[in-house]
Amino acid sequence: MDFEIYFPLFDDILYGSLRPELPANAEGHHYMARLQTQILPQTTPAGQYAIRFPAPVNSKTSWYSRQLINETNLYCADAVEFLSEITDERERSYWRDQILDKHLTSCLQIVGEQLRLKEYCWATFCNPTAEDGQETLSNIYIYHLLKVCVAKAFLEIQFLLPDVISWKQTEMQLYQGLAGEQPPVSLFLVKRPAQQLPPTTTGKKEQPVTTQKSYVDESTLQTITKEVAESQEEYLTVQDIAKIMKKDNRTILRRIESGKLKAIKDGRNYLIHRDDFEMYRDSLK
Repeated sequence: MDFEIYFPLFDDILYGSLRPELPANAEGHHYMARLQTQILPQTTPAGQYAIRFPAPVNSKTSWYSRQLINETNLYCADAVEFLSEITDERERSYWRDQILDKHLTSCLQIVGEQLRLKEYCWATFCNPTAEDGQETLSNIYIYHLLKVCVAKAFLEIQFLLPDVISWKQTEMQLYQGLAGEQPPVSLFLVKRPAQQLPPTTTGKKEQPVTTQKSYVDESTLQTITKEVAESQEEYLTVQDIAKIMKKDNRTILRRIESGKLKAIKDGRNYLIHRDDFEMYRDSLK
């Protein structure tokens, strides 16, 4: 499968159309419509760490929270599946360098710079004054949640690559050393109890498995693809197409959102007519 190492929504929230400070993204009644039409694939919390972040305070933070946490779960699940297939030590070292040492480290440094530049202190959110308006508090919430989601991804991938990591970071070290926060530092990630965790990869010495979904080998994938292709059902899900195309779910969702793949809304999910999928697949050949 392909794995996009870039953390989802990061650039959009910091610099793009999802930047919370934009007038179009200010808190208001339009967020009720956004929440009603928000399309998110069904996910379950993935990995070793659970996010324990305060509940959203309004419709704006609810929309961003749902979007961020959902994308983070997908990112972590995709990372687990991708890295669990790799047993060569040099290749594992390469991905540690690309994902952890370069990309996620940079993400935490950048979001820390933004928090300081905008003076978005978590203590302000916890103890607001009369001068701190709801919009400012909402933006503080969103930026700090983004920081926590990146930290979760960092710790999850660190856990998957123990054989090529000599110094393991903690959540506090990530916030202080990379995001540049000064103590006291609030923590939001909780290690799941051992009894709630399925086994995970420990590198080249053991058979790698995933923490959310089992690794599908090539022969099984071909069988799944054949069964899907021969199915008499008219519609496919995002997950069906991701398996057939050997892509991650987020890639297929982006194709839908950009209009490259036609789909219809089914609750929070998408359904794609088989004929539309065949046209989409042909366009990629």
